[in-house]
Amino acid sequence: MYERDLVPAFPYEELRTLPEIEELIRQGKYKFLCLYDGSEIAAELLLYSVKPGWMFWDYLHVVPSYRKSGIGSSLVRYITKHYHDSVIIADVESPEHAPDPSFAAKRLALYRRIGAFVSDFEVELWGVRYKVIHWADRKHPDDEIMREYDYICRVMFTPDEYENFIRIPYNE
Repeated sequence: MYERDLVPAFPYEELRTLPEIEELIRQGKYKFLCLYDGSEIAAELLLYSVKPGWMFWDYLHVVPSYRKSGIGSSLVRYITKHYHDSVIIADVESPEHAPDPSFAAKRLALYRRIGAFVSDFEVELWGVRYKVIHWADRKHPDDEIMREYDYICRVMFTPDEYENFIRIPYNE
């Protein structure tokens, strides 16, 4: 699945290595969840369990032949119900600064339709601006989401990477 689906779908710089993913799975910190259509994988969602009650949505991949079928939305709805006791945080490219603003706006609108709360702050990772979104039983205050997102980034990145390439919040 890694080589077949994730490698072609995500930029090299954004993709965790397979050994890194395998180690996080062994540690019980990473969930590699699949939605099947019969025996075929239709979509995959990878969640990083950073600390109790908080998860980071690392990757969502929908197999090209299943795109625009609602399968990705179904997987997200299932995951948010299954992990209802956790806040699931994700980032999505800011439409105002994306290379394809229309596509980024549609993605953000889709996430809103399937229950995401959108924070009023942006972050910058490696020069790319993102909106921070979350799924939970209620909208959490922006300062809490920002604090937890900051914690997630400090866990996921080296101190050097955090210092040089991460800005939370992004301020012009």
